[in-house]
Amino acid sequence: MPRRDPAAAARAAMPERYGPPRRFPRSVLVAVVAAVATAGLGWLLWAATVNATPDVAGGVADYRVVSEARTDVTIEVRRRVSDPVSCEVYAQAADTSVVGERSVALAADAPGTTTTTVSIATIRRAVTARLRSCTVE
Repeated sequence: MPRRDPAAAARAAMPERYGPPRRFPRSVLVAVVAAVATAGLGWLLWAATVNATPDVAGGVADYRVVSEARTDVTIEVRRRVSDPVSCEVYAQAADTSVVGERSVALAADAPGTTTTTVSIATIRRAVTARLRSCTVE
């Protein structure tokens, strides 16, 4: 007597009971995945290039501790736009505490690099000066 495989019988009965399995065409699936991947890569490249170069950036070019109560800071600001710019500079003591800070306003000017020197009043002797940020007004 031949052996009956109950699993094989159940598999054979499935299409009769539930209908044939629906297959999504492989070419449509590949096209959808390719379109989503292309759109994602396009967005990634756009986001990287738009945010890679800020409208304004800067740094401390030089600083000089003049006295216990004053530090002179020379900042170099690079801008891609001609709008006014505001920069925050600060002086730090040996223990890294902020001992003085100042906001520097740069008038509207042609895009490019601007260098300016400002004095920061300090509450005690500074050992370094830093640029916190520069923003377009």
